Amino acid sequence: MKMGLLFLVSLMLAGCVTTASNPNQSVEQSPAYRAKLHTELGATYFSRGAYVVALHELNTAISDDGDYAPAYGMLGLVYFHFHENDKAEINFRKALTLTPNDPDLLNNYGWFVCQTRDPSKSISYFRRAWENPLYATPEKAYDNGGVCALKMGNPSAADEDFHEALKANPQDAIAIYQLAELYFKQGNNTDANIFLIRLFRTVGDTPEGLWLGVRLAHREHLGKAQQAYSSRLLKEYPDSSQAKALRHGKWNNKASS
Repeated sequence: MKMGLLFLVSLMLAGCVTTASNPNQSVEQSPAYRAKLHTELGATYFSRGAYVVALHELNTAISDDGDYAPAYGMLGLVYFHFHENDKAEINFRKALTLTPNDPDLLNNYGWFVCQTRDPSKSISYFRRAWENPLYATPEKAYDNGGVCALKMGNPSAADEDFHEALKANPQDAIAIYQLAELYFKQGNNTDANIFLIRLFRTVGDTPEGLWLGVRLAHREHLGKAQQAYSSRLLKEYPDSSQAKALRHGKWNNKASS
């Protein structure tokens, strides 16, 4: 899989669509249905990096139905991307007012709080998300909870969260990589190697995984392995930040990728 590892937010594609209040109006003509379509378009454009177009679609969705929570949740993500945190906060809060128990929304807002506010205040939102029995992807909330626990300086809590993520989804590359990196930073080369191999078996080469392989091999004085990882990193991801770090010889074993 030729991609880097990304922390997980959930695109707000799902949502209840009410039937038309006017008996002569079809569901397809109802404001809620139109809002749903525009929100889905907004989420698609957002995922493709067309943020301005996404913003237009989401504002259209709200014009169609001012109580459609997924549109506000997606607007929160778009404004978060633009670093317009006050606007992101307003839209996330509006969405939570309309659907306070939506696990995708709770996960996204928790990530927003972790990155822009006090990380310790984000954990309750992740917990509410992963404890929701209807949440189809609780590993996302566990992963984000683990990352924020690391940000708080609590590696034991992070370790627990990442293992819970793997219980929910044994193929979760985020948790696998984070555990490999965590054990590397703790000097536990054996477990770091175990999870690094698991990462390669799960998703193939990623710039994060290859860079960790380079640093592990360097620490263990495994010259051939270090060269192999280095060659793959420079060939497959020449423009990545990890490749740039390799070219500059940044061998600080405590540094993150």
